[in-house]
Amino acid sequence: MSTHLDTERPYDSPVTRSPALPVHIGRAAPSEQPDTPAWKHSTPGDDTDQQTPISAAALDWEQLNVQPRWLGQESADCVAAIEPSIFTGSGADELRRFSAGARERDETALVIRMLGDADHFGPLPSLLHGADVVLILPDAQGSIGGRRLPTGARPVLAPGLNVADKDLGLRLLNRPDSAPWWSLKLRDTAFESPTGAQTPSPPRGSFEPILIDVLGNPVVAAWAPADGSMRWYVIPDAVDWNQIIDWLVQQAIPHFAPMAARRYRIAGSVAPEWQTPREIAAQDALTDMEKRHEEECARLLAELEEARETATSMRDGLLYGSGPELEEAVARVFEDAHLEILNLDKTGKGTWSADLLVHDQGRRYLVEVKSEGGRAKEALVGDLKKHLATWAGEHPSESVIGGTLIVNHERKTDPSERSRQVYARPEFVSSLDVRVVSTLDLFDLWKLSDWAAIRAAVLGEAPKLRVEGTSHLDVEADAASRETPRRNWFRTHFRKNED
Repeated sequence: MSTHLDTERPYDSPVTRSPALPVHIGRAAPSEQPDTPAWKHSTPGDDTDQQTPISAAALDWEQLNVQPRWLGQESADCVAAIEPSIFTGSGADELRRFSAGARERDETALVIRMLGDADHFGPLPSLLHGADVVLILPDAQGSIGGRRLPTGARPVLAPGLNVADKDLGLRLLNRPDSAPWWSLKLRDTAFESPTGAQTPSPPRGSFEPILIDVLGNPVVAAWAPADGSMRWYVIPDAVDWNQIIDWLVQQAIPHFAPMAARRYRIAGSVAPEWQTPREIAAQDALTDMEKRHEEECARLLAELEEARETATSMRDGLLYGSGPELEEAVARVFEDAHLEILNLDKTGKGTWSADLLVHDQGRRYLVEVKSEGGRAKEALVGDLKKHLATWAGEHPSESVIGGTLIVNHERKTDPSERSRQVYARPEFVSSLDVRVVSTLDLFDLWKLSDWAAIRAAVLGEAPKLRVEGTSHLDVEADAASRETPRRNWFRTHFRKNED
């Protein structure tokens, strides 16, 4: 008797494959389509049938684990429908049986419908005003109108999407940059009475955006009737059908029709009572990880938005601003650097005074803030000196140590192309007895939170800071407790001495 073990393992059972999901396709089977497009029906305003049909796409149905059910084939047991038709003789019967079958099983009827024609650039006749294309919803529950967006439009994900819809949106965002988009709108249906009068009926159901344009209008959306029995996904033309069907099988059916997913044994779609503890633990860990990721992503996005908002206002003020906008930006830089300031323009001093009075550890400085479209005029320095002389006569008890001129020069030139020096004439620069600072340098120091360098640039060599730490940009709570008493003290003290 031989004891040889057969290395081919003849007793191993073959790998079983999940049964293919039956999906209704609202087109004639590829073998039954004529050579000309004359078979396609055409209705005013509905250009969907002018698109390249899904039956012409290069699809590996077996790899997708989908059994296509074409026109004329049974649709009652289908788990989804792609490009169904509501028109009699062109798919209405199949759509009816598909919907009835889903209702009988108490499953959501999932439908994918294209709207728009990527190859058609001219105006199209429309059933409804303001729409290039129209999709009529079943049972006269309304219609969805689409208007082609300008070339180059790039939508973004709508907020608050579930996992399945977000995945669809991300896949559609991978369409070629040249692929067009259509702005979508849910519309009412007008019923005509025997006398010819038309009575509009408000659209029923919900219309949930998945991708939106820059104006917030949906460009990909899901419509569902009030009873939630169906879910119609409206997507643009020029899609990769392999990606769409893969999404349908892997995401949409498990999410919206879980019983169908279990019936056809889609990976991961197993009832909890038939899962092992190891499966459940791994799935729970994955769910927790995804939740943490979403929370961390939301936190970082909020942090980015806050940082961007703060930086944008400062960039705009320091690098492009003039007048009050520039003065406000400079004042905010000083506050971040722990300097006490008073806006002299708001005290009614008139034009004889500089813009800001800066107080730092018993010392006072006048600061003049100016902007120039081109090179800075040397006369600006003379204006600051006049303010210093006037201040000495008007406030002998509130003497100032010196003055600083801050200039946003060459404002009409891109910041990267501006000269760093406000003044370039050597003889003039060597004669300066006031400090001159470019807003370019001021912004560079501010963005690095180099408060000591800002104080040195504006005030010169100053005593050691009595406040160590960061600005309110870094510790907002600390700023709130530090900023208010400082400003109140300075304003009270200044006005008391002035009176």
